[in-house]
Amino acid sequence: EDEKNKVKKTKERKDKKTFENLSINLININGLTQTKYAELEEMFLRKEKELNLVCLTETHLKQDKIRISKDITEINSKRDTDGRKGGGLMILHKENNSIKFEKVPNVEKEILEIEGKCMDLKIRTILVYFDARTTPEGKRRNL
Repeated sequence: EDEKNKVKKTKERKDKKTFENLSINLININGLTQTKYAELEEMFLRKEKELNLVCLTETHLKQDKIRISKDITEINSKRDTDGRKGGGLMILHKENNSIKFEKVPNVEKEILEIEGKCMDLKIRTILVYFDARTTPEGKRRNL
């Protein structure tokens, strides 16, 4: 009986993917294109023993234009079509049973908040887009 349990536990450990690193990356992508997405996927989302959350600002996406791989999870906040050119937020990570995030509802399009579990850690990530203008309008938007 004990031997069966040891074999079962060993098999379960082998079936679970483990990661050596967890990193959260922040990139101002200045307009996400299919080419830039392919580079991001290769650099951050394909490494076998690493888990990366890739946080993108200024995606400039106002509608779905980018084909995200089916094994990559995408969570985003897009500006309305009448907004300024920049903006748009996105968080990407590779699919894995040890990761479960949900988008926290928010009426503000300049804030993307997710919460959930990642490798048995409870995590909340808040990605904010700030207006870089020093004009009164830029300051007002940031408030």
